[in-house]
Amino acid sequence: MPAQCLKGQKMTIIRHYLMESRDGEGQVLATALSGLAKAIVPLPGLEKIEILGDMEDPNSFAFVEYWESKEVHQSAGKALPKEAFAPVMAVLRVPPEGRYLMLTDTIEPATSASTT
Repeated sequence: MPAQCLKGQKMTIIRHYLMESRDGEGQVLATALSGLAKAIVPLPGLEKIEILGDMEDPNSFAFVEYWESKEVHQSAGKALPKEAFAPVMAVLRVPPEGRYLMLTDTIEPATSASTT
């Protein structure tokens, strides 16, 4: 059974991809992912994109898209020209691993007021 969205929160869907370039081509992949993000940004329903580099492996990245809904993401994907993906696909070692995620909880550290 799928987890529920946080009560009172907007239902943002997160599309998360793990990508790995061929050895030594991490910077090429990073540049290609930035170009892909710029092509996606104008599409309706996108909230933001994050590109995260692995601190231990310069060839590995997470590409994280935040969308209004899964359906909006799927519709936007059909509107995006396939050539927008070509620079990314050309440098990947293996096909990207993707999944849909949603926020189920947020835990933040307590803040304490300093009394000095």
